[in-house]
Amino acid sequence: MLLPDNVHPELSIYYNGSIIINELNKKPNQKILELYTNIKELYDMSFLY
Repeated sequence: MLLPDNVHPELSIYYNGSIIINELNKKPNQKILELYTNIKELYDMSFLY
């Protein structure tokens, strides 16, 4: 069985991108700072990779 090298999917750009896209689908007309605060509150995502 092959295991992925990335054991922390929350560090993946694809995972974080999917969270951002889902939030934009919920409320499409968000300003960038509103989107940032919503994602930071819900997922505690770091934007400093």
